[in-house]
Amino acid sequence: MISSAMKNDCMGIYKTVEKNGNIPFENNAYISCYSSFVFVEMTTLLEIEYWLKEIYRILKNDGVIIITINNLSIVGIDDFKYSNIAKFGETGKKYNIGDPFNITAYGIPEKNIPDISFVDYYWPKEIFEKALKEIGFKDYKYEVQRNNKFIIEEIQHLLKYVNIVDKREIEGITGIITARK
Repeated sequence: MISSAMKNDCMGIYKTVEKNGNIPFENNAYISCYSSFVFVEMTTLLEIEYWLKEIYRILKNDGVIIITINNLSIVGIDDFKYSNIAKFGETGKKYNIGDPFNITAYGIPEKNIPDISFVDYYWPKEIFEKALKEIGFKDYKYEVQRNNKFIIEEIQHLLKYVNIVDKREIEGITGIITARK
């Protein structure tokens, strides 16, 4: 992924961080940190806590952390808004904290776009709230993306390929956590 990013954005600065390493920045150096679906790939609560502490360390006072995670309310549900374009976990299965679950984004055969499958881990928002507060973060907030312009445009685009007849509120697959140092 780093090679692709460097190829597509030659002006960017990209660094890798070892699993138990430190984020290579000074203490209190940044006003914000954005993590896009990184924490859902972590396999233990200790790993999550470790990296949240590292982010806390590099944030300035009043710095903001923004974390995107899966909207877990759709995991194991077969009749949610996007059920004909993606599957999140096994239908009807109850997942426990830290359990792995499969996600499959269905392809578009007529466009030669294959299915994409991967594994994420079941980390509920309460896990993040507790860990963030214990570390010292404040102003914890969690929201699910709903009816925003991006989601509406994506649905309109997908309607060209997939028949979505569900008229419920457009609920995103993304949960967004924010907190302040």
